[in-house]
Amino acid sequence: MSSSQRNLLWGFSASGKLARNLNTSVQVQNSYAIEEYYRNRNLFQFSLDYRFLKKHRLSLNSFYTLFQNQTEKPDYSASLTYAVEIGIPLKKTGEAGTVSGVLTGQDGTPLGDKLVFLSGRSAVTDETGNFEFRNVAPGRYFVTIDRSRLGMNEILNIPSPVHIEVHPDEETRLHLGLVNAARIRGRFVIRENGSSPLPGDTKAPQ
Repeated sequence: MSSSQRNLLWGFSASGKLARNLNTSVQVQNSYAIEEYYRNRNLFQFSLDYRFLKKHRLSLNSFYTLFQNQTEKPDYSASLTYAVEIGIPLKKTGEAGTVSGVLTGQDGTPLGDKLVFLSGRSAVTDETGNFEFRNVAPGRYFVTIDRSRLGMNEILNIPSPVHIEVHPDEETRLHLGLVNAARIRGRFVIRENGSSPLPGDTKAPQ
């Protein structure tokens, strides 16, 4: 494509319900940016989805597609599929629990956009400070907070990592608060005769 070529890109999409069990959607795009040349691009897409007898579904889909590495001669395709939900479990799943909680600041204000870890899984607190982990297998876990999103001297008000135990079909609720960390300064002196350090050589936590 030469630098003098300019294409106006436009498109629209719409979806709706034609009847109680009949849904439809349509999408039209006149062209695509040259950066998307490497993938298939749908210029037109139409779908019609009909559900009946509770567990049966009939779907009609049609596409007008520019295949990857092509800029002209799009192809048209259509498909009609039928699906039924049998409801046979493929695998017996264990009973899972839930871990949830709230994170608050030193003044009790809920803290949003903070990262909470649960033994390899992560969740971000919402604007009310709440977080949640669903479908957690029963067992023992550790909960930690991403320190990079906290203040320099802020730590949890309980020992971290927080040890919890998840039980089947139960919710484990945590209330995590932040406090200012204390600082300990001191000096240890070892005398040659092995006696104890001199009085006053250590200072209490500030």
